[in-house]
Formats: sequence, structure tokens, C-alpha cells
Amino acid sequence: MIFRAKRIFISVAAVALLALAASSSRAHAEEPDCEAPDYRPADLRKPMRFFSPPTAICSGNAVERADLAVGMITPETPQAFSTFARDNPDGGMLQFVSPGGDLASAAKLGELIRKAGFGTSLGETCVGACAYAILGGVKRYMITQDPGAEDQGDLFDRFEGATGTRLGVHRFSFSGTTAYTQQIMGRLIDYTLSMGIDPRFLALAAKTPEGAPRWLTPDEMRAWNIDNTARRYAPLSLEAAGGMGSAIGATAEVASSRFDDMTRLRLFCRKGRKTPLVALVFQPGSRDTALGQKTSRPDDVLSMLENLDMEVRFERGGTRKVASRVLDIKPSPTAEAPFQLIAVLEVSGVTFQELEAVVAVSFLDAGDLSRADWSIQDALRFRVFGDRRLIHLAMTNCTG
Repeated sequence: MIFRAKRIFISVAAVALLALAASSSRAHAEEPDCEAPDYRPADLRKPMRFFSPPTAICSGNAVERADLAVGMITPETPQAFSTFARDNPDGGMLQFVSPGGDLASAAKLGELIRKAGFGTSLGETCVGACAYAILGGVKRYMITQDPGAEDQGDLFDRFEGATGTRLGVHRFSFSGTTAYTQQIMGRLIDYTLSMGIDPRFLALAAKTPEGAPRWLTPDEMRAWNIDNTARRYAPLSLEAAGGMGSAIGATAEVASSRFDDMTRLRLFCRKGRKTPLVALVFQPGSRDTALGQKTSRPDDVLSMLENLDMEVRFERGGTRKVASRVLDIKPSPTAEAPFQLIAVLEVSGVTFQELEAVVAVSFLDAGDLSRADWSIQDALRFRVFGDRRLIHLAMTNCTG
């Protein structure tokens, strides 16, 4: 009986050792080849696959490195991405390296990328159908780098485009009927516009021969919102003073936006006052964005503004710090901006006439903000350009 129990114990131990050895063997087999490149030229001719690059895993910087989307876009690619997204539910960044492929599948892939909350960045080359798929990124880092540049930066440069990156477009030819071609083109137009891309992107692709792709410039990618990481500025407009009181006629407004967050600067005056007023309108895309987290409560905004100095820059050069005092802060939600909040400030040290010559307004750290609040300063930098007569019109409501 004792012998039998001992034999059973030995058998169980042997099974455990075998299982451990098998597990170790599997783990060893799954270890990446740290000497191998992330992909080889031949991989670009294969169906697209989505994966974490070996160099990221080996270096321990997988969090900081973009995952890769390498190869031809085929009808199976959207499903391949869905599987990848299911295994990576927190989203991330996809860097595209692709010579193109199936156009309809590229649009479907882009929609899935947007729905899953992934960002996209530009790898070595992305042309043809790939140029449409990459538009699906919530955040799109597309600015190219010079292949001959000596300083290629750190790992985060993969989010901005690796060495020698290029984004190319060309027109497509279809073998089907005219009706089929029109259907595909209509689908492509709807998709591109829904991704927030300027129609000039489509116009350029339509006039570019298929065998000679046109490589987009950094300026084009910024202007057409293909790269949406740069802050964008809107010119002066004359707006009704909605939500700001009946004593205000109209405001001269400029806007600054990045991703889904927008801030607006309104220049105006109130009847009976001799000093200009400024309104800061905070329109975060949601309470979870960088701007939304900092502007969800009026008290937080008041505390923030008390630690910022207002500075103006003039058309003929020179800057000036001007005094500002918060008069009112209140939520002012609308259907288009449910988390909108407006802060009204009284400004002294600059005249109505001088405001008409201002080309930039900034709210800068007075020395007490934490590093985490730097994004707020970025959101409160405005360029004042366009028809300057609008500033004068906004000030005519004042009386001396």
C-alpha cells in the first residue's frame, strides 16, 4: 500500500514536470527573435497582418511603440483587424506600412479602426488604398521625416512617422459597370468626409495617375486634417453673443482646436463699459479629454485662470502682458457642445484700438501651474487673423 502510494506520487510528480517542461518549451517558442527586423520587404506583398513589433517587446518599450499594420489590404483584412482589436480592447496606435490593396476593404478597415478607438501613424510607406484606411485613426500622426536626417529622435518618433515615411494617393480604375464605379466612388466620398478629411484630398487622388502616386506634403496633411495632431486655428468671425447677456451686441471670435477639444476667444464689450472684455469658451469633446478633465467645474477654471497671465502680440511686433480679472464663469451647454463652459474676463492695459492690431493672444503660466496643466496653456493660445474690421464692429456696442 505504501509502495503504491509512492508510485502514484512519483507519477503525479512526473506529469507535473512534463507539463512544466512543455510550458517552458511553449514560452521559449513564443519569445521573439530580437535580432530580426520588424518586417521584411516581402511582407508588404502578403495580406496585411497586425502585430506588436519584436523590437518593442525585446526592448521592453511595447507601451511606447506603435503596433504595426503591414502588407496588402485584402477583403479579409477588416476581419483580421477585428480579431486584433478584440485582443487589444484598450486601443493603441497602429503604424501602417502598405503598398495598397482593395479600396472597399480599406474604407471598412478605417471605420473599424475609428470604432475601436485606435490611432494611426505613418510608417515607411502608405499608398493607394492604405491612404484611405489610415484616415480611420482617432489621432493621426502623419508628418513625414527626411530619409537623410541625422537625428531620428526617440521611440516616440514612431508616432510621428519613421525615417523616410511617405503617404501617397492616386486614382483607381474599376473593371465593373459605370453604376458599380459610381457606387464605389460615392462610398469613398462618404467615408472620407465622415473621417473629417478635407475634400481636396479626394480631388488630388482623382487627378493623379495610378502608376505615379502623388506624395503628400506635411503642409497638405495638416491643412486637410489628415494629420490632426497639430493645433488648428480658425479665422475671425462675427458671432452673436449667445448665453452672454442682452447688453452685448456681437463678439469677434477666433477658435483653436486639437482632436475633439475646442477653445474659443471672444473679444467684445458691454454697453456702458469703457474697458474691453474677453470670453474664453471651453468646448471639450467629452469630460474625459485633457480639456474636459480641467474644465468640468467652474471653480477649477477660476483657479486655473488666476495662475495664468494674459499676453497679446501686435501686428507690428512686440508683446504686452495685460491685466485680466474674472467676472463670471458658468456652464453654458448647447446641443452641439454639451460640456461647454464660458469664462468672462475684464481686460485692462490695452485699448479698443490696440485690440484691432492684435495678432495673437496667449494665457501663460505665472509660475504656479503643474506640468500636467501645460496642455491648458496650449489650448489657450490663439491666433487672431482674418478680417480685422470684425473686431471694430464688435466694439461699436461700447459707449464712452
